[in-house]
Amino acid sequence: MTLTVAHRLILLAAIPLITFTVLGFADWRQTRATLLVCDEMAAHATGIAHRSEVIHELQRERGKSAVRLAGGTTDLEAQRTTSDGHIGELAADERTAVTEAVRRLRAQVEERAAPVAVIDGYTALITTCIGMEAKAAKARTDFGVGKLFTSLLVLEEAKEYAGRLRARLSSAAAADKPLPPAALKGLVAAHAGVVGGLGSQAYALPEDITQALQALRKDPDWRLLEAGLDAVLARSAQGGYGLDDRQVFAAATTFIDRIHALVGRTNQAAAARLARARTEAEATLAWHLQLMGGMMAGILLLTVLLALSITRPLRRAVTAAVDGSSTLGATAQALQANAGTTAHEAQGMAAAAGQLSTGVSTMAAAAGQMAASVASIGAAAEQITATVGGLAAAAEQMAATSGDIAARAQRGSDLAGQARSGVDAAASAMAALGEAAAAIGATNAAIRKVAEQTNLLALNAAIEAAKAGEAGRSFAVVAGSVKELAASAMGSADQVARSVAAIQGKVHEAASTVAGVQQQVHGIGDAIHDIAAAIGQQAGTTRSVAEGVHQADSGLKDIARSLGEIRTGSQEVARNAGDAAQAVRQVAEASRSVSSLSSEAAGAARAVADGAQGLGATAAGLRRLAG
Repeated sequence: MTLTVAHRLILLAAIPLITFTVLGFADWRQTRATLLVCDEMAAHATGIAHRSEVIHELQRERGKSAVRLAGGTTDLEAQRTTSDGHIGELAADERTAVTEAVRRLRAQVEERAAPVAVIDGYTALITTCIGMEAKAAKARTDFGVGKLFTSLLVLEEAKEYAGRLRARLSSAAAADKPLPPAALKGLVAAHAGVVGGLGSQAYALPEDITQALQALRKDPDWRLLEAGLDAVLARSAQGGYGLDDRQVFAAATTFIDRIHALVGRTNQAAAARLARARTEAEATLAWHLQLMGGMMAGILLLTVLLALSITRPLRRAVTAAVDGSSTLGATAQALQANAGTTAHEAQGMAAAAGQLSTGVSTMAAAAGQMAASVASIGAAAEQITATVGGLAAAAEQMAATSGDIAARAQRGSDLAGQARSGVDAAASAMAALGEAAAAIGATNAAIRKVAEQTNLLALNAAIEAAKAGEAGRSFAVVAGSVKELAASAMGSADQVARSVAAIQGKVHEAASTVAGVQQQVHGIGDAIHDIAAAIGQQAGTTRSVAEGVHQADSGLKDIARSLGEIRTGSQEVARNAGDAAQAVRQVAEASRSVSSLSSEAAGAARAVADGAQGLGATAAGLRRLAG
């Protein structure tokens, strides 16, 4: 089946249409995945908020339980009711595990277990809840929310250390007795955790939250807690600290509530950022779909207009050529019939010399009719020649247009190759960046190990200074400073480790994205190469059509020359018929000449008929190509 010009143009237009459709579908899938990630991370933010409330209430319950076991008074039952309400908002599996652990701890409180054991039990449960919170926070870190979640976890850890300090310090104040080394070590570690958390370099918070965090370091309640800790450290071996356990508990609770408020604000900032990311993704998807739809409609409209601009003039030219070939065939048949008649008359004149004058008159009339027929054939041949010349010009213009399209397609193929090289270079750079991040992580691990050893030595020095009493007070201050520096170094090392992990995750994601883009660029390059090949084939077909039309034009010119010769012969026959009256010999010779010329005219008529058939076949082929 022969494809028309319009069909071939439509097939060429289908290639970019299919390409845009595939790209649009891929863009939709990518944006849809982004929306799903936003929804997933929003669910994580909601879960983190629930777990943060549970942790906060369990920290309060831990402190009040420690005060009761130390002999103080507190509203422990009301606190337990509040804790149970927040625990009920957890997921089913988490709710079951936390409820069972809280039940066992409350039984220990009712059985008057050792305060240190109860505090450690609550601390282990709260640490488990913080682990659940950290798992949700680190599940996805897209859209810059990972830094906010990291800051939230650092705040949560600082709040937990503050909760441990509240429980141990208020318990010591209520008991007002000497502290064993383990309890003293716990107090020092809790204080170091708060200091390290508030001074961590891992924060990436909005400006208002950052300012509130800086204000916490100068909070008067925190200063009161540090003064109480100094009093306990100074008299840990004798007891009698002179502290009001309710005042200590209230100050610590107010301080912890402020940290908890910062945790909530940080989680709200993460949720707001996720909402903005979702809105931007939806707007981007809508804009891309509109753009691709407009481009596809424009390509389709341009293809239709181009097909019409080529096929309409081609149809008109082909119709004219078909009509001209029909006229030329009819004229050739008339010429052949006239040539037969002329030959018959010439034989009659040669056979009957007595009827010379009648034969001469008949021959003269036949010669005049033949000249008129030849003139008609010449006019028709000139008209066909002009029509075929127009077809040749149109075919040359179509071939030039196809060549220009092929050159532009080749340029698109070269650009796709350059894009492929750029994407391959980006993939290599991503791999090198991942190796550098791994080297930084190894160095940071060594730094953290040194900080842990320094912190342990500082703790031991603080304990020995406490045992020495007033004589070791200055040494205790130095040990505390060393301990703070070690805690700060550990916090910084942890931050570097988390940053390196985040960088490695981003590098992995970027590498995956570059791989996807690399595959798409390769596919686009192959598609453009196929387009260039198809356009080149179309240009070759157009050139073949142009050559065929030029050949037809040459044939018509030959026919015109033959008709000129026939017209000259007809005029010569007329002159010979006038001279036939002078002599019988001249009549006989003229009869033979007329017979010979008639044979030639018959051959020329057959040639004209064959040319008309060839022109008709060429016009039919052009009609099929034009559709």
